[in-house]
Amino acid sequence: MRYLVLGLIVGLLVMRLLRTRWAGTLLGISRRALEVAQLILLAVTVAIALAAEEWVLLAVVGALLIWAIVDLVRGRRAGRTAGGSARPRGAPEKSRRR
Repeated sequence: MRYLVLGLIVGLLVMRLLRTRWAGTLLGISRRALEVAQLILLAVTVAIALAAEEWVLLAVVGALLIWAIVDLVRGRRAGRTAGGSARPRGAPEKSRRR
């Protein structure tokens, strides 16, 4: 059981690293697909941890889940501020003098 837990933790960390833009282009898989795969792996790992009563594994999964939620919130904030401008990129700013 110890090797299964260690393998699951390593697998979760590898999936976390695969969610980067670089890994997505290297593998040819969209970043969204990698995010979905990581969430599925997290759900399966939670089920295994609860069934086997492995609390260390459950703590690692909880930390990775919190990390994924923080990234999701940051991504939405960055998308909102980057695309929130009404003028197109490269267009001159309007003068405030009248």
